[in-house]
Amino acid sequence: MTRADRPAAAPSAYSAGARLLHWATAAFLVAAVVLGFVMTAASSDTPALLAEKLRLYSWHKTIGVGILLLGLLRLARTLGLPRPPPLASHAPAEIAAARAVQTFFIVALVAVPVTGLLGHLTTPGGAPIWLWPIADDAPLADLERLQAVVKNIHLAFAFGLPAALALHVAGALKHHFIDRDQTLRRMTTGSGGGDGAAAGTNGAAGKWGVLCGLAGAAGLAATAALLATPSVTPTVNEPAAEARAPAPAADTDADGPPRWTVDYANSALEIEANQSGEPLSAAFRSFRADIALDPDAPETGRIEVEIDIASFDSGNGERDTSAQSETWFAAAQFPTARFQSAAIERLPDGRYRADGTLSLKGAERPVAIDFALTVADDLADAEGEATIDRSQFQVGIGDWSSDSFIRHPIKVRIRIQATRNG
Repeated sequence: MTRADRPAAAPSAYSAGARLLHWATAAFLVAAVVLGFVMTAASSDTPALLAEKLRLYSWHKTIGVGILLLGLLRLARTLGLPRPPPLASHAPAEIAAARAVQTFFIVALVAVPVTGLLGHLTTPGGAPIWLWPIADDAPLADLERLQAVVKNIHLAFAFGLPAALALHVAGALKHHFIDRDQTLRRMTTGSGGGDGAAAGTNGAAGKWGVLCGLAGAAGLAATAALLATPSVTPTVNEPAAEARAPAPAADTDADGPPRWTVDYANSALEIEANQSGEPLSAAFRSFRADIALDPDAPETGRIEVEIDIASFDSGNGERDTSAQSETWFAAAQFPTARFQSAAIERLPDGRYRADGTLSLKGAERPVAIDFALTVADDLADAEGEATIDRSQFQVGIGDWSSDSFIRHPIKVRIRIQATRNG
């Protein structure tokens, strides 16, 4: 065998590049962990505080992307370049434990930012990632199960990573202050030597450690995924609470238009706001619609929609809780909103318009809903839209009354599928 054919000898200490990559990863990781605790504890009671909270989230996400890049570099280096072997004084149990923690650590360094990115892509209205080439429009926002799974895995590894780091640091300090060997110096100053390198770097202890680290990471991810539940209410809509019990209803009003039974599983009531120039979508998952309408004589019809305010769902638990407060919908005092119309007309373009009154948070204001209606046999599909001014209903008071952060106009979209009674 020539010299060129021989495998490269394992170094006795880490190179300057490896040490730089190691300590840069440590600095990014500490920053991300600290920001994670700070940003979740930060208040969002005012627009200024919310803006600061979102800025902290952006820093956290951006640093997470940096951790992902560093983690991939570390993984490539681990797979492609020889590393210093354990010292001869290292016991097999120590070697196995070290390899297990290091393997888990590398997996977590990739898993945490990857699941963080997936969470970013499934959460609407979140803080942007700076220098991120992909548009921050949450293209996977409809995948609620995926959102719950990646959130759980992200949190599991986010807490597992500091635990692994603590074990890693404890081991390094033990070698330095108790064993007084060269383990820590090989990563700080690059010095090696000492009591010499142990034979069989890829021996049984190291291999068992790697397998244990991979098994631990896989088990943690699987457990987190199995325990995940969607953070938002399932997209199946329900009638408002007082309308859930079946009640007898005539197929038509006396000398009036036919009545319609709404299929709530295939109906939706959604809103869209503009927050700092970005769309923010939400839905009310529980509502009741009472419809009496003859498509050929709409002027004889009437529509009533009652909305359960507590069913507000934006896909963000903190935001949804805040929406129930006095500042926004004051759900405790005004648990329902109601739209009523007895002035329905057919427009020249074939669409319909329902002029009515919206009662929301103790205020009543005129609102017009334009909608398209198709009827096939006894099945009707309607899609409509209206724009309301939140300031007219005192939705968003105090510091939130300004139009500068969340714009006053709010789009309301409603989709109804219903069957003709009788």
